[in-house]
Order: sequence, then C-alpha cells, then structure tokens
Amino acid sequence: MAPKNFSQGMQDEVSRQLQARFVRSGPGRELYQLYHRAKSGALFSPRYIIAGVSALFGLIVMGCLGAGGLIAAWFGMQS
Repeated sequence: MAPKNFSQGMQDEVSRQLQARFVRSGPGRELYQLYHRAKSGALFSPRYIIAGVSALFGLIVMGCLGAGGLIAAWFGMQS
C-alpha cells in the first residue's frame, strides 16, 4: 500500500471522527444497529418480527382512537 499524502490522511481522519461521533449519538447508534441487523439477517428473527408487529398494531389502534376522538369532538361542537 502506497503512503498517502498529509492532506489525504487528514481528510480520512476527519471522516473517521465524524462517523464515530454519528454512531455514538442516539439516533445514529439506532440506525447503525438497524443496518447491521438487516445486513446479518438478525432483523428477521421472531423477536424483532413480533416486536414490530406489536408496535405497528399499537400505532394503528392509537391512530383510530385519536381520529375517533377528533370526529366526536367535531360533531359535539356542531350542536
């Protein structure tokens, strides 16, 4: 491997530092873990499938209840 010049080495180090800072942050860490779980196939294990379906079901139910509450409030204000 040929030695790099100083500016290329500095650019590589800055890039590495920024990637490390992103991966250590909350959202960055979650995205990094999600990417590697999907890449390795672990994301499709029953643990994550059941958790995902449960979360999706909860979002749907809460959306329906919220929309029902808004409709009830709207019709209640009409009288």
